[in-house]
Amino acid sequence: MTNASETMQTTPSESKDRRELVFAFVAPLGVDRELVEDCLRTALCSVDYSVEKISVSSQIEEFVTAPSENASPYLARKKRLMDAGDLMRRKFQSHFPQGGPSRGDAVALAAVTQLRKRRAEINKGREARPSQAALHLPDSPETNNTNSKQNTHQEEGQQPLQSTAFLIDSLKHPDEIRLLKRIYGPAFISISIYAPPEMRREFLVTQSDPNSHKTGDTIDTLMNRDESGEDESGKRISLGQDVAEAFYTTDFILDSTKQKHEVIEQLTRLIELIFGNLYLTPSRDEMGMFIARASQVRSGSMARQVGAAIMRDDGSLVAVGTNETARPISGGQYWFEDDHIYHGRDMVYQPRDTSDEFREEMVRDALERLDIAGALSTTYSVYSTSETDGSRVEKADAQALRDSRIKQLYYLDQGVLRKALLRDNIDYVRAVHAEAAAIISAACHGVRTLGTRMLTTAFPCHECARHIVAAGIKEVVYLAPYPKSAVKRLYKDSILVDPSQPNTEKVIFRTFVGVAPTRYLEFFSVVVDRKEKERGTRIRFDFRTRPPALPYYTPSARAAMSNELLELKPFTDFLAEHQAALAASNASASSGGSHEEG
Repeated sequence: MTNASETMQTTPSESKDRRELVFAFVAPLGVDRELVEDCLRTALCSVDYSVEKISVSSQIEEFVTAPSENASPYLARKKRLMDAGDLMRRKFQSHFPQGGPSRGDAVALAAVTQLRKRRAEINKGREARPSQAALHLPDSPETNNTNSKQNTHQEEGQQPLQSTAFLIDSLKHPDEIRLLKRIYGPAFISISIYAPPEMRREFLVTQSDPNSHKTGDTIDTLMNRDESGEDESGKRISLGQDVAEAFYTTDFILDSTKQKHEVIEQLTRLIELIFGNLYLTPSRDEMGMFIARASQVRSGSMARQVGAAIMRDDGSLVAVGTNETARPISGGQYWFEDDHIYHGRDMVYQPRDTSDEFREEMVRDALERLDIAGALSTTYSVYSTSETDGSRVEKADAQALRDSRIKQLYYLDQGVLRKALLRDNIDYVRAVHAEAAAIISAACHGVRTLGTRMLTTAFPCHECARHIVAAGIKEVVYLAPYPKSAVKRLYKDSILVDPSQPNTEKVIFRTFVGVAPTRYLEFFSVVVDRKEKERGTRIRFDFRTRPPALPYYTPSARAAMSNELLELKPFTDFLAEHQAALAASNASASSGGSHEEG
């Protein structure tokens, strides 16, 4: 009901352009996806949108090669789907030239295939009910030409739907998110579902056989594989799923540990932001992470860009930092304007990342010392034994052999040192890390950090973590993971990472939840009036008739369908070949069986 001091505003386009939206979950193993799906349906119902769920498990299972053993039926199916999804990605990648870009998006393309199938089914059902024709978008002038043939999309049953949201459950690889962004633009909304590892593990135990002594080990293995794409031995699986990397590239991170009504509140807020609620403003964490993200892009590091922001509880800013080389005399870090004086920024003036350079030097040094001691095989040794006195002498092509062995042992994927702990060494970096830079900046300007909070775009390394503790910062909110960090191992006494229960005795490192920095300006910028100019009364919006408030560069519904066809072409060919080979294999097996019986 509208208050006397408010005006209901409805534009003519609001009932005509309630276009399709595409949602997708990024769900680590063990989160309650069914709860979140139910809450999302409730939130979308509040804006009068229906939800069509897109599941690709049946298509993925076509790539199952062998049944899972030694696990409960629930965990066995999870492993079977992981195996099949990984195999699907690898086989799809093999259809492209070697050395080309990664194509870890096969599962997302399978989802788009199912989405188009479901859209066609809905359109077919509506054709039988003429009264529903008003639900279709009117043809644009260029497609309404009476002299042209029937629109290609219509021939395929691909007519844009109104007030409909597709939900893809769920994505496991960052390439999948990138693909869907290419197709749908801002009409694609990705949601990461957060729950602490302990809670996810407990959930998996309840779904499995708690009495089996192998259940715990199986859960740990599957959770690690789900997050990092590593097998039981810690070896990286080629084009394996990578939820940890995909998780922080989404548009919104949801805290699924809350009560159901609170989860609905989080999702309702997201939906109203998508539909242009002008009265929603950022949370402290959302603004802080956006500031950290703005600081991040200032970095000229050759390794990665990181940003950090220190804030008080009231949301006021204390200091910011980025990973950039220290600037002499005046303090702080280099800016672009300093280039003509110092030539100190790594990205511009260093021929090679110093950390990589020193790591290689250490490996070369270790191999040389082992070689001198006779501990290397002849395959990798640069020395030969003299026939006259038995002494070890350098071979003629010793330097070339040294270069060859460092390549074979350290740089090639199959090299024995490829995954060596030495690669996680973070010494010899010229840049001041973002978290340390923020703390130093506060110190330089005489601003206290005691009792403050830090927001950072990446999980702090173990070096920065000790400075954070010493600076009296009570909480760190991070966005992206950083596997090299040894925080959990080194600081059990002072730091808790993503705890499931509150703790006031240790510094808390927790995952960021809320609107991601990448869509912060889009969701929170006000581009239309909040009040009537003449009377100054607040304008209210009816979200049940209002269209999504997407930016101007969002592809139209028809353009998105054209993008679908363009992206699906190689996948459709790949899938047809796979299904033909599968049919031939089944026919051969059947024929062989009948001969044996005869």
